[in-house]
Amino acid sequence: YTCSILDNAMKWRDKKAIIKKVFVFFIAAALFTRGSTKSPQALRANNNSHQTMKLSLWLVPPPSVAAILGERISFYSKNSGGPYFDPHVTVTGGINCDSRDNAKKVVDLLQQELSGFGDVEAVFQPKAENFDTWNQALVFEMDASPKFVKLCQRVREVLKMDMMCLFPPPLNAPHVSLFYGVNNVPNADEVEPIPDFSSDTLALWITDPTNTDGVPQWEFIDNIFLA
Repeated sequence: YTCSILDNAMKWRDKKAIIKKVFVFFIAAALFTRGSTKSPQALRANNNSHQTMKLSLWLVPPPSVAAILGERISFYSKNSGGPYFDPHVTVTGGINCDSRDNAKKVVDLLQQELSGFGDVEAVFQPKAENFDTWNQALVFEMDASPKFVKLCQRVREVLKMDMMCLFPPPLNAPHVSLFYGVNNVPNADEVEPIPDFSSDTLALWITDPTNTDGVPQWEFIDNIFLA
């Protein structure tokens, strides 16, 4: 009888050891799964983690005017510490794109859709203005002519973009900038007027990062011709 009890006790001890091992195995498996399996939210975040780049479409002045404006931008850049950028009037900014190859496809699409649009006149106010925004720190407002507005709307229509805000605040109007930055901004009252121009040339740029420090990294993609 005693041997039977001992035998049963040993069997029970073996069963407890097996149960303990199984329990430890499941605990370890659960911890491993918890550490290695992403939540649905994390998976969605991973799937959406591919960064898009921002593109901007510019109306660019003819070479003679571009040289004048480029000298002014260079002067203020060197004397006030801002980045240099090519002279332009923004037609549309904030265009999302996921690769340079697709940026070139945007060029092809716009060239196809805008061919024959014709020259656009750029007429500016005689006095410069200062605003507390890095990319509108020193600007000359351009008259929002019906043809220029039509160009902006057509581009947004082709690219399936929102039509609500053609021209960003605080100016809320097309313009040429002569300085980017928030420090040592040139006084608008001391800035001479800029020449008007007519142009049939647009330029698509990668304008990312979209801040003052990112301007030197901006990259020209190609021209689109309106003729």
